[in-house]
This record gives sequence, structure tokens and C-alpha cells, in this order.
Amino acid sequence: MRVTLPLAGQGLVLVRGRNLVAQAADANGVGKTSIVNAVASALFGEDLAGRVADAVACRFTTGTCVLHAELEDSLGAWTITRTRRPAKLSTTGIAGVLANEDSRVLQKKIEQRLGFGLRTFASAVVFGQGAFDRFAQADQDEQMRMLDEIQGVDYRGHLERAREWREGLRGKLAESQLRETTERVRADAAAASVAEMTRARAAFDEVKEERLASIAARREAILSRVDLVERDIASAAAEVLGLEALLLEIAKLAPLEARAAECKEKAATAKAEVSAREYEQKLAASKAADARVALVAFKSKLEDLLSGGACPACRRDVATRREEVRSLFDAELAALTGAEAAAVASLEVVGRGVDAARLVLAAANKSYDVAAEGALAQDRAIVGLVPAGQGGVDDYVARLREMTGEPSARRREKLLADARRDLAGVDRERDEESARVWDGAEALEAVRGRAATASEALAAAVSRSARVFAAVALSDYWVEAFGDRGIRSMLVAGVADYVNERLAAHLEKLTCGEATTRMSAQTAAKSGKVRDRISFVTDWSWGGTGSSDGSGGMDRRRDLAVFAAVRDLAESRSARPFPLKVLDEPGDNLDARGKEMFLRWVESEARSRGTGLLITHDEAIASQADPDAVWTVVMERGGARVDFGG
Repeated sequence: MRVTLPLAGQGLVLVRGRNLVAQAADANGVGKTSIVNAVASALFGEDLAGRVADAVACRFTTGTCVLHAELEDSLGAWTITRTRRPAKLSTTGIAGVLANEDSRVLQKKIEQRLGFGLRTFASAVVFGQGAFDRFAQADQDEQMRMLDEIQGVDYRGHLERAREWREGLRGKLAESQLRETTERVRADAAAASVAEMTRARAAFDEVKEERLASIAARREAILSRVDLVERDIASAAAEVLGLEALLLEIAKLAPLEARAAECKEKAATAKAEVSAREYEQKLAASKAADARVALVAFKSKLEDLLSGGACPACRRDVATRREEVRSLFDAELAALTGAEAAAVASLEVVGRGVDAARLVLAAANKSYDVAAEGALAQDRAIVGLVPAGQGGVDDYVARLREMTGEPSARRREKLLADARRDLAGVDRERDEESARVWDGAEALEAVRGRAATASEALAAAVSRSARVFAAVALSDYWVEAFGDRGIRSMLVAGVADYVNERLAAHLEKLTCGEATTRMSAQTAAKSGKVRDRISFVTDWSWGGTGSSDGSGGMDRRRDLAVFAAVRDLAESRSARPFPLKVLDEPGDNLDARGKEMFLRWVESEARSRGTGLLITHDEAIASQADPDAVWTVVMERGGARVDFGG
């Protein structure tokens, strides 16, 4: 039997039932919920009861069962077709679907296009019969998985992958640490070899330094001998030169002294002339200065007189007779000006005389310069050493002959040759010791190379262990983050305000504002500690709570508000909200007033959201409802059909 359900834009659809098979039942068991199960099976391959495969097919026939869904969203039209007996899944309009696509991969693409999975469908699309508090009463893991799906994330899968990643990294870390230990042993062994050979080289260098120090001490002693002999030879040579120079200086002293006396006399005369000229220059400069001061003072007084209004002596007007008054003083001004010019001219003449005297003094000084004065002083000092009388000079001549004699010279030369021979021998010994090298140098360099290689390998192993350790720490973080106390808990806490806002809006309509329900992401445990778990606590205006003191009807309205709030959350997180909403037998336990408020709420909700299926066998609800369409599921001997005429 083929049944086509128009699910788009139907407003509020009342779904009723009629049983033509069993006289003991009316609308119960005719298959009203099979409409919802058919939609779920078409979309997800599983109905709300968890039935899959052939279990969803009609049990009254063995023919092929076909579920075909035609959908349209912002991306365009697309379809899903599932068959049983034989099993097949195909789609149209979904980008990226390959030929003979694996059914599990294709199902993921379908859910990606829908924007949700079966959990969200069961929690936020269908207010299911017998599962009104599905979300509120689910365990923590199931609640988290529902919210994961609603928010379009797969933290459970991320958590498993993070755990697998962490286990793999821990294995790599153990491997890296083992390799690090091995490389450390090798590096330590190589370092020990380098240290041992370095100590051997240090011992060799120490002995070598000691021998070189001994040779250096002997060389210093020989150098002292050479220096002593050379100083003796130099001293003798100096004494000979001194004696020769002394005799020469004695011969030069008389002419030098005569020349010095003559030069000094000329210089004294020139110096006296310079002093006399300089005195005249000072007198001339003083006169020129006095004449200049007198001229300046006269000019100042004249200007003061001319700038005044009347003469201070005769009290006659000056301002109007300036030129006349000025002419009265022209002779005196000219005399002062002439005196000042004469004084300046006299100063210039005297100055030229001073310059000439100084030139004469310079010429006198130049005739006997500093070098000549020094030579004379030296000659006088040398000659002063000679005893008075001719005998002193003769003694120096005899001493000079002795010092320059052949026996003394040979003795000094032999002493110097012996010392230099000993110095050459110790220098050869020093060079031989300096050239001696340690025979383990090549082996040490080889060991150092191996140590450097081992050190590099150890550094690489340590670096790799550090990187793997950091990766393990990062994987620990992501395991924690993707766990129930990580990002998921923060996301749950983040949606609590939105859910509570929507709960308040729906409870206002369902309870006339007499109930408040709050979603909490934490619950107090018996131990007194706080654990993460989503719970809903309802307070009624008369003092009761929905979880303990409320009636079944009160709990039902609370469950409807929770369902609607979760549905709103799913739609707010979805790029393509699903236009179908289902309320399956929602009126159980509602009294007349509760049914009235429920119907007003469900009518506004259904008409604002595309299509809402109200499935009920409650005649009171059916009679009070104002649906846009009525579907009747009729159970017959060959199966069930849907009568769209009511």
C-alpha cells in the first residue's frame, strides 16, 4: 500500500486513529506513531524505538518496503530513498555523493545536509509517546551526546581520537626515552674517554712545561753571563771612548770658551739696547693713551653741551645754535686731535726702534746657539775630571794605552764566545723540547669526534623526547578538553541561559506563569561535592516542585516546556531548521484547564514552524483543537492507511 504524506507547510495537523480490526480497541495501536517512525526511518534508517533493517518494514507483507522523502532547503531540492527487501539507500541533490557510496558514509552526508542526527530528531523534533522526559532524565553521557549533536559537533569522537592519539604518543615517548637513555650512555662513555685522554695529554704537557721551565732558567743564567761580559766589553769600550773624547775635549775647550765669551758680550749689549728701547716704547704708549683719553673726554663734554637746551655757563640757548657753538671749539678739538695723532706716530717710531734692537739681539744669540752652549758645558765637565797639572793628563793617556792593548781584548772576547756557545746549546735543547709532541693527539681527536657525534645524537634524542612529551601534554589537555569536564561542560553552561529563557517563554503559556523551571549544568551529589549533570528544577507558585510535589499533568506541561526549549536550542544552532514538529499523545494526565492552555500553545507553535503533527487518541483534545488538517490512520486487515479527509 502506497501512502504519500504532504509534510511541508501544513500548519497544525491533528492525527487521529480508527481501528477496523479489533473491537476491543478504538484508536490505540492503529499505527499513528508509525508516521513519525516512517519519517525517522527515511531520514536515519532507524525509528524511534531503535528498530532497523527489516524490522521497520510492514509485517503484513513480504514485498519490498520503500521509504521516499522529498525535501527542499536553502541549497535546493533533494531526496532520500530507502528500500528493504532488498536493502538499498540512494539520494539525489546532495553534492559529493559517489557512485556505489558506502551506506554509512552516505548516511553521514545525509545528516550533514539535515544539520542533525537521530538523537536531535528524537529530542527536539518529536515529543514522543512514553518518552516525554527523554532529555531531562537521560544520563550525563547521553545528555552530552544529544547536545553535541544539537550543536553540530562530535566531541565523543574527538575524545576517542584524542585518547588514541595520546596512547600512540605515550608509546612514542617511551621509545624516545629509551633511545635517549641509550644515547646518554654512549655520550657518557665517549665523554669519559675524552676526559681520560685529556688527562694524559695534560700530564704530558705538564712534564713538558716543567722541562721547558728548567731550560728557561738555565738560559736566563747564561743570558746573564752574556750580558755581564757584554757590559764589561761595553764598559771598556766606553772607557776608551771616554778617554779619547776627554783628550779631544781638552784640545777644544780653549777656543770654545773664547767664542762663548765674545758671543755673551754681544748678546749683553744687544739686550741692554732692547731694554732701553722697550722703556721708550712704554713712555710713548702712555702718552698716546693720555692723548686719546683727553680727546675722548673733550668730545664727550662737547656732545653733552650740544645735546642740552642751554649753556651751563651763560645760560644761552644751544639747541638752535649747534653749529655755531661747535665752531667755537674747533681749534681746541683740532689741537687735541693733533696731539693724539702725534703721540700715536711717536709710538710707531719707538716701536720700530724696539723691533730693530730685537733683531740685533736675535742675531747675537744665534751666533752662540744652544748646541754650542751644551758642548761647552760638556767639555767643561769632562775636563773638570782631569786632575790639575800635566801629570793628570799623562795618567789618562797611559790608561788609554792599557785598555786598548791586545791581552785585555782577547780575554774579553774569549769570555763572550764561551757564553754565546753555551746559549746556543741551551736554545737547541729548548727548541727540541718545544717540538716534542704528544703521540696520542690523533686518537684524542678521533675520540672527540665520536663524543661530538654522541652528544649530537643525545641532543636530538632529548629534543625529540621533549617534543613528544609536549605532544603528550597537549594530548592530555585535549582528552581533558573533550571530556565531560572540558569544552563540553563550558558549552553546556553556555547554552543554559538560552534554554532557561525559552523555558520561561513556554511555561508562561503552558502554566499562565505559575511555574518556573531552571536548567542547571551542575548537581549536588550525596557526598556534598558538585558534579556535572544537566538537571531541571521546577518551582510552582503555590510552593510545590515539579519533581516531587507536582501532579502528572503539571509534570507533563513542564516536560512540554523542556521539549520546546531543547527544540528551540536545536533550531538556533542549525543552519537549516527542520520544518516538522511532532507531539505524540502529549495530553495524557492533563485536566481540562491544562488541555485548554496546551492547545492554545500547540496551535501557535505549529503554525509558526511549518508543520506540527498532533497525534492523540484523546477525544477531548481532538474536539477542542482547531487544526489546519486532520489525518486519520485507519487500521484494516491488510495494514494501515492514512485518510486525509478526516
